[in-house]
Amino acid sequence: MKNKRDWLLASAATSAWLWAPASLRAQTPPVQGVAVVSLLGNSVRVVAKQMQEVMFKDVAMDDVVLAAAQQALRGRLPQAQLLPFTAPEQVNVDDQLKIGTAASRDGELPDWVVLAAQKAALGHVLLIGCGTGVMEFRTGMTQVVGNNRVTGVGFYVSADGRTKNVTTGAVSSGYLAPFVQLRLTLVEANPRRVLRSTPVGEGFIVGPPEPEAPDPWQFMKRADKAQALRQLLNTTVTRGVESLLS
Repeated sequence: MKNKRDWLLASAATSAWLWAPASLRAQTPPVQGVAVVSLLGNSVRVVAKQMQEVMFKDVAMDDVVLAAAQQALRGRLPQAQLLPFTAPEQVNVDDQLKIGTAASRDGELPDWVVLAAQKAALGHVLLIGCGTGVMEFRTGMTQVVGNNRVTGVGFYVSADGRTKNVTTGAVSSGYLAPFVQLRLTLVEANPRRVLRSTPVGEGFIVGPPEPEAPDPWQFMKRADKAQALRQLLNTTVTRGVESLLS
């Protein structure tokens, strides 16, 4: 009877362990230092009839992303050392996707990232770069438009549909939609392994400044475009970090 009782207790303990959260079943060393790495640079995509890339140097995307990520990390890891890093040269969007895929799949990181983390004696790397996802935008007239896959940071421009400015009531053809699609990956530096990776995206429709405005790209002034991207980057990165650490 005693042996049977011991077996039942052992079986119950095993079952409880199997049903425990993965974070408890695969214990990792405490996060004491994080290299926070942004690959974004200044490349902004304008998705229209023909996709093009423009340089929005006044957005300071790396600065916005690194500040937002570090603030979110401090809220969850107040004792951890955080150091920001940017790419030594502009990384195009396609290469960012490749780097993000390799990091999220195998924990593979560019040599310059590995070297930076090693020199600073940081045990973890938070990699932030462009991602790809479906964006669904809603107009002020409850119409769903732009249900398309977009990549990185930029603007979706279309002459289709009717869009309403909910503030002024102005209605016009077409729409302009700033968007952000990123991938955040947390990697343990040694041994190299992926802890978590998450895609995160956000965007919104901008209505025409006046009735029947002819060019959707002009629905926002350049300064307003830059500010919209900064706000989206800040909220998206904050949400992504919270998701990684939840």
